[in-house]
Amino acid sequence: MYKTRLDYMKQYGAKATIVSETFFENERRGRTPNQIRAELITDEYVSANMLDRYTRTYQNTKSKIGWL
Repeated sequence: MYKTRLDYMKQYGAKATIVSETFFENERRGRTPNQIRAELITDEYVSANMLDRYTRTYQNTKSKIGWL
């Protein structure tokens, strides 16, 4: 389990941490994964090439993120 943001960041990097936080916050607001992914690309948080990687990282670790 990643109890702090820093623990997660050490493992996956700053960009993956920001994307994971964005996914988490938007899921709580009721947005779908496709809506979130579209926003990440539109707002230029991530490139299209890296979006799948960051999405998979979040999906695989979201149950282990303790600080959110």
